[in-house]
Amino acid sequence: MIRLFTLKIAKRRSYKYYKLYKKNQYQDLEWVKKDQLTKLKEIIRFAYDNNNFYKKLWDENKVDINIKSLDDIENFPIVTKEDLKRQEESLLVSEPFKKKKNVIDYTTGSTGNPFKVIKNRNCAAERFGLSKYLGSWYYNMPGTAWVRLWRANLKPTFFDKIKFFFSGQYVISIYDPTKPNESALDSQRLNEILSEIESKRPPVIEGFVSALTLFANHMLTNNINLSYQLKSIVTGAEQLEDNDREQIEKAFNCHVYNRYGGTETSAIAHECHVQSDSNHYLHILDGHCLVESEKGTEELIITDFYSRALPLIRYKNGDKGVIKCDFECSCGISGGIITNLLGRTNDAIKLPNGKMISSHLWHNYMKKCPNLIQYQIIQYQLDKVVIKYIISSTKNNEEDSLLLVKNLVENALTNVNVDWEKVDRIPPSSGGKITQVVSYVK
Repeated sequence: MIRLFTLKIAKRRSYKYYKLYKKNQYQDLEWVKKDQLTKLKEIIRFAYDNNNFYKKLWDENKVDINIKSLDDIENFPIVTKEDLKRQEESLLVSEPFKKKKNVIDYTTGSTGNPFKVIKNRNCAAERFGLSKYLGSWYYNMPGTAWVRLWRANLKPTFFDKIKFFFSGQYVISIYDPTKPNESALDSQRLNEILSEIESKRPPVIEGFVSALTLFANHMLTNNINLSYQLKSIVTGAEQLEDNDREQIEKAFNCHVYNRYGGTETSAIAHECHVQSDSNHYLHILDGHCLVESEKGTEELIITDFYSRALPLIRYKNGDKGVIKCDFECSCGISGGIITNLLGRTNDAIKLPNGKMISSHLWHNYMKKCPNLIQYQIIQYQLDKVVIKYIISSTKNNEEDSLLLVKNLVENALTNVNVDWEKVDRIPPSSGGKITQVVSYVK
């Protein structure tokens, strides 16, 4: 009860958004589109009147900001992370928030230098309320205690413990950047964390795909089962492949709910209980943002309705996906969906002949070796690739399946020298993620 009281009283604005999203959850398509158009008009007008960067950008491109339909957004120029990084902060921050105490966050920097994200207080409150609303999709109701396997201090501080008491979110470190060796996920560390989960008995666990896959393989290999019934596993921050989902669900004996989002925009799309068990489509959070897919490249373009201190309007975040704007799910939610996430734009390997190979090809190849736990492909030059991999064993037919994978990969990488390195551990990035494809070729 203390946690629900904290949300209602200490985070009144967040609770307001939580209730608003719950109220509008099952509105029809026509209502959703009208609501989006209203919010889109508001954020565009605000940005033009208060943000020097957007005013200059739109004036230079002779954009008519008086939009009449959602399709009119296509007349506005696309903005990238690099575009924003090149600007002086004084130009990016909207006038009403230049002298206010904003909420500062940083992207993980797994694909480059971290990007400073500036959020006004109301924006931060909306995002927290949105997260609590989404929790109800996977049985994590406000006030419920749950475990997050994430980047954190190896040993919780006093402040961490106080935060858990009031929020119910207990973070277990799967990566501490100040203690990379002590927090490395070897067998001993995996067992310690599983024991900690047993002591907390959370109904919901959230974590990086790579970490949860390691846990799943460890549990299945050693016949380890939790002594209680989990309600759900929530994945995020990394690409979730079908074979990863199958392994995690088998090990933890519950459904996986996939989430898609980012530090800049918070949650963007999420699976409901129907999609978790069927097509794995992700419902776009239409009340929170507008999502487009660029024609030809399928790169995602996001417009955040609530970010005022640093507006994100037609922001290309570096991810790719296939979307459908008008979808009615049997769960009762109508609106946009992402039918397929295609990874990041820099996940592709470039061949000497100029052709690009998507990361999805490697996922399809690697799953042909059941004992391959983790891998990382690093392209140093056009003709040089190193593949680090972790495998549980290489006996008999398992050696044959690994050989099959090696042949498939090397045949795909035409005129490229491929070095295979069997390792015990693949270090995560500074944000705690395992980046499966790293290319230094521009």
